[in-house]
Formats: sequence, structure tokens, C-alpha cells
Amino acid sequence: GTSGALMLALSLGKAVIVADQPAYTDLVAGHGCGWTFAAQDASSLAAAMERAATDPSRVREQGAAALRLAETLRWPDLARQFAEVMVGEPRVLPETVSDLG
Repeated sequence: GTSGALMLALSLGKAVIVADQPAYTDLVAGHGCGWTFAAQDASSLAAAMERAATDPSRVREQGAAALRLAETLRWPDLARQFAEVMVGEPRVLPETVSDLG
């Protein structure tokens, strides 16, 4: 699964440092939103933190990438994509629960 804290940070346009778990790596490294470190390895975490702390322009770039990524992960959009895969055609889905009627 994906961390709620990670998703919140991305939605706020923050570069992140995450353990090299597949769900996190796919989001972060795959989209240039931050740094990864080897899980259970304090020196790897320290190195990732050092890279972030010494490159503020990269932090800003990765924060912008995080926000762009988060904008593609909105629940209505994901639900629409899922419906298209399952049904095989585009669907108009409600934006909010109150739109269900």
C-alpha cells in the first residue's frame, strides 16, 4: 500500500525521502519527487538526508514534480480510470459523494 503521509506530502508539493519499498519507489523515484534510502539502513537514510539538505534547488524541483504527480492521483480521476479498464469505455463519474444523488 501507499502511505497517507506520503500522499499528503506530495499533494503539498514537498520533496520526500522514503524507504526503498516498491510502492514508494514507484511514486518517488519514478517521478523525480524525492530520494529513497535502503530500508533498515541508518547510513543510507543519513546519506539521502544529506543529499536533500545540500541541494535546495533540487528540493524545489522535486517538490514541483511532487505536486504535478499528486494532481494526477485524485480519487475521481483514479475511479474513472478504473471504470474504463473494467468496463472498457469512458464513464462520467461524480466528482463528490454528494453528486451521487
